[in-house]
Amino acid sequence: MTMSTTLMLLPGLNCDAAVWAPQVAALKAQANCIIPAWGLRDSLTAMAQQVLDEAPTDRFSVAGHSMGGRVALEVMRLAPQRVARLALLSTGTHPLAAGEAGEKERVGR
Repeated sequence: MTMSTTLMLLPGLNCDAAVWAPQVAALKAQANCIIPAWGLRDSLTAMAQQVLDEAPTDRFSVAGHSMGGRVALEVMRLAPQRVARLALLSTGTHPLAAGEAGEKERVGR
């Protein structure tokens, strides 16, 4: 990453910027790290839109842990052309099984 790289870091639910402090310290020479305030929204889409509103208009990288990972995945879904790299950490999100089993799982969510 060059200094012109922006890395959006999304903490998990009930976490704040402190959870990313070691990464911000380690990456400060390589990337502009931004920790947006996404948590006070009523849906994943609204949370992701808040991240997109705070992100640069060109391409950026995004990493999220726990609920922040789910928001990061929604950022990617909404604006794939803007996301250069995506890291999902301990999201608890798993792919659905194929066929009927996957449909039953989807309905159960």
